[in-house]
Amino acid sequence: MAKDSTIYSSQVMEIADYMFSHPNVALSSIASDFSKKYNRTTRTVWRYIKYAKEHNVSRIKKRERAKDKVLVDIAKEETKKNILNREEVLEILSGIVRGRARLIHETGDVVIPTESERIKAAQQLSKMLGFGSVIDDVNL
Repeated sequence: MAKDSTIYSSQVMEIADYMFSHPNVALSSIASDFSKKYNRTTRTVWRYIKYAKEHNVSRIKKRERAKDKVLVDIAKEETKKNILNREEVLEILSGIVRGRARLIHETGDVVIPTESERIKAAQQLSKMLGFGSVIDDVNL
């Protein structure tokens, strides 16, 4: 019995591989060709084709899951690259608090922070560093 199931399994896999590599071949043609090749009834080969289709569907789903996982991993890496770390944020906020001029690369403009921006940056910096509110009662 084990030998028969191995033959059955290999025949279904052969049909599945053939169907996967030749998607435009008519199923009736496949049934006819493989029933002659395996010396099986057409009905038996149609059952093999049914199992082969199921196998190919799971094969495609598995491939899609693997592709999706790779795309998600790539997106995560890109996101990590684009997110500033704590030290970078502190450096930027410190520059704004000190009134340091910045060059905007897209436009070539030089921007100097206003007093309002400097105060907001100081408040954010103090929150991040745990100093409490440095400036609470300033009306802008």
